[in-house]
Amino acid sequence: AAEPGRLQPERAALLDRLARLRTGVAQGLELARRAAVPGHDQAAPGAMLHARWVVILAQLIERMGGTTGADPAPPEATLLEADAAVLRDAKALLPLVAEDDMRAILSALVAAFGGASPHEAPLQLWSAGRVVPG
Repeated sequence: AAEPGRLQPERAALLDRLARLRTGVAQGLELARRAAVPGHDQAAPGAMLHARWVVILAQLIERMGGTTGADPAPPEATLLEADAAVLRDAKALLPLVAEDDMRAILSALVAAFGGASPHEAPLQLWSAGRVVPG
């Protein structure tokens, strides 16, 4: 059994990968903001998509007992390259997740970034606090 206040190694590794995924989405958000046309609404669809997923992933990490910190500056990459990396990381993480609600969240992220079909109903239930990961 794990010590109180200490995460099991598998859970800690999952939290680390989720944190890296969230960082990638946050970096995409900054790239989307940089690409916004001056004088126009900063809430462009790309920025809104990224902002939504930064929040969802932060909530998931916190509900699992992790913490989120400041995000590093985005890499010297295009938004398409950053989003492709997020999609690749999310797809790689899916087979490692056993909980159905967390799989639904990651599947919805994959769909939002151009992957498989979304599972929006479980995501909405989770966002409303009726389904708690873990």
